[in-house]
Amino acid sequence: MTIWIGRRSYGIYLWHAPLLWLFDDGQPSLREPGIRLGSTLLVTLGASVGVAAFSYKHIESPFLRLKPR
Repeated sequence: MTIWIGRRSYGIYLWHAPLLWLFDDGQPSLREPGIRLGSTLLVTLGASVGVAAFSYKHIESPFLRLKPR
């Protein structure tokens, strides 16, 4: 599991900010504490991991195969 997350960590880093902005109603900051903050962060984390896994498989991995060893 650690290696799986590690290989997708750059994608998670790239996707978390746009997804957070999208899920927080277009606001770049999370101003409301409580349940909304927690649910927004959980949804963003889940979506970031999912999108990062997709982009790793379909974008990053094919380009990494072209890299000389």
